[in-house]
Amino acid sequence: MIKVKRIGVMSLATFFTVLYGGLGLLIGLLMSLLSLIGMGLGSALDSYASSAYRSASTSSSPVAGLITGVGAVICFPLIYAVLGFIGGLITALIANLALKLMGGLELEVDSPGLLK
Repeated sequence: MIKVKRIGVMSLATFFTVLYGGLGLLIGLLMSLLSLIGMGLGSALDSYASSAYRSASTSSSPVAGLITGVGAVICFPLIYAVLGFIGGLITALIANLALKLMGGLELEVDSPGLLK
């Protein structure tokens, strides 16, 4: 058994940054895919709409869907990474306070050469 008495604040914040940045990239790619599907459906439905409906609607151009998709792939990972960094800092600080109050955390490690 080993005892964890402290967690590196910057180490955990960096880990959360990478983790949440990757999650933001996945969500951004999904949003991009959905905006491309919506752009295609909007164009298809617009071509089949009647002239009376078309004059009353405010159809957006396909460029708006493209900008939304590209923006999601760029913005989501950045926003998630920044929030992950802040969340990692807060988590590490709270965890260190809890570890200090309870005297550490015991972990069982199954690696014979790790703790010599």
